[in-house]
Amino acid sequence: MTATPRPTPVVPGPRNPSATVEAKSRFPLKSPLVVVAAGNEREHERGSLTFGRDPQVDVVLNDPLVSRTHARLNVQSDGTVILEDLHSSNGVFVNGCKISRPSLALYEGDRVLLGTTEISVFSLRASATVPMERPRDSVAAQDRGTLPSPEAPPILNRDALPRRRAATTERNDTVDMMGQFAEKLMESGHPLEAVRTLSDHLQNLLKGATAGLTVSEHILESATHYSLLLYSWTQRVSWIEFVLELHLASQCVPTERSLVALESAWNTTKALDGALVKYLVKTIEGRSPPPNTDEQTRLRRVARLGQ
Repeated sequence: MTATPRPTPVVPGPRNPSATVEAKSRFPLKSPLVVVAAGNEREHERGSLTFGRDPQVDVVLNDPLVSRTHARLNVQSDGTVILEDLHSSNGVFVNGCKISRPSLALYEGDRVLLGTTEISVFSLRASATVPMERPRDSVAAQDRGTLPSPEAPPILNRDALPRRRAATTERNDTVDMMGQFAEKLMESGHPLEAVRTLSDHLQNLLKGATAGLTVSEHILESATHYSLLLYSWTQRVSWIEFVLELHLASQCVPTERSLVALESAWNTTKALDGALVKYLVKTIEGRSPPPNTDEQTRLRRVARLGQ
């Protein structure tokens, strides 16, 4: 029996496209790349990648609002990356805006939406080509859209944050790359975009962990670092709680570095609810296999946060 191809439903694009960072303050996306789509991750260096519902495309998206052959990612001879709309029914959105041309050059941090599926594309060499500096201060009035105040004191001791691996041309975790890009946005005077870009990526990581995807110890440390950096930028205690939620979803005890950073952040506020701590401790104590001796020691320190 021959299967009848499903038509692609047509839906309007986002009503409130988010503001993008000016091209002059961004950096062109260059290969080699990491492409993250629908919870899957792959590396790509040359040629093209096609996206769609058709089983014959390179990246299959099980999304009814995605056309059978929806879009194509092309790496040019100079390493830059072009995104092409393959006459899809619903179009291709970059940073919340539907592209009006058949193809568009991509920049670091661009957010691609096909149907309801977000595609993240990162350059493996991005963190090695642009000098990095620390964000100066917190964004205490994030909800009002204000810039960081040079006179504002730091919210927590950043030396206590888990240290990231040095950037190399080898494969880096996408959390590190997105976090470093957010730091560049903050340094270049785009705090709202920095917070939105980083927070969306961390929330997607939590969704994956909740769905049962394995999260490595290094990714957990990186996510802890950037979650607490978001807390220092925004003073939102929800980012401290995010660290606990991510470890709960992963059923992992925070590493020594993550725990030191968590304790430092926890001591800066009294607005936290200890119930989440108790639930994390109880869940890990009852997991299989049970926590080892080192994990039990760190878990007791976690438990003291909830007292």
